[in-house]
Amino acid sequence: MGPIFYFLDDDYATNVYHEIILSEIKEIGSFFILDDPEVALSKLEEQKPDYLFLDINMPKISGWEIVDHIQKSPENFLKYPYQIFMLTTSSSKFDHEKLVKYPIVKRILEKPLSALKIKELI
Repeated sequence: MGPIFYFLDDDYATNVYHEIILSEIKEIGSFFILDDPEVALSKLEEQKPDYLFLDINMPKISGWEIVDHIQKSPENFLKYPYQIFMLTTSSSKFDHEKLVKYPIVKRILEKPLSALKIKELI
């Protein structure tokens, strides 16, 4: 079985696009497209992904706040390490500077992601 992917984004069109792309990549074991940060936090407690993609700007809880929650439970993250990537539609200098504060985040990626980009990350 291949890796498990979680995508959290509040944008419906982006989620539909990523669902189509992910379903075409044979190397992926399973994937979950989530649009509610609170549901995503609950799901992270139930099942740990291999890859977690978080939209930076969401209305209820930002992607950075999700990472804050993960970093507050380091024993949980260390027990089940996964790759965390932040998703954005714009390259904000402010967001790139925040990476220093969040060492568990691998990098910021511009969305939508292509199948080639996702395969490069696996």
